[in-house]
Amino acid sequence: MKPLKLNVDEFFNSMSRQELKSFEELYLDYMKKTTNDLNISTGKNYTQKEIDELYEMSKGNLIKISFAKNSMNLPSKDENPNGLHKRYIISKADGEPVDDNAEYFVLRLDDGGSDPKHIAACRKAIITYAMEIKDHLPELSKDLYDRYSIGESV
Repeated sequence: MKPLKLNVDEFFNSMSRQELKSFEELYLDYMKKTTNDLNISTGKNYTQKEIDELYEMSKGNLIKISFAKNSMNLPSKDENPNGLHKRYIISKADGEPVDDNAEYFVLRLDDGGSDPKHIAACRKAIITYAMEIKDHLPELSKDLYDRYSIGESV
């Protein structure tokens, strides 16, 4: 018998948020039962810590799938005019295509705009990002910090 090939995108895109939540709960309950029965079915003696690690790894994968489903279903501006919605079309400056499955959030960082609180929040967000990447991408972190903050360097 051939294994069933499941198109994960189609499967999760066909589900409403409530159906996805129900699926997550059933899946996590199943994984907990499955890992608890692991010793019996394998004849091995896994520790509770190892079983918990397996459970957490499975849970993490489901969260990734859940995030992917949620990110593909951003509402339109008409559906959510004052909240999170598709607002921009993103492209790379060098013309390379962006990942169709990627999700981007645009921050306005210049001094323009009519809402100073919004601009201040955007600048705080980019400085937080700069601080988080300083060990991994130190040059970018420094450039962002130098450009968008007042005070000491990262």
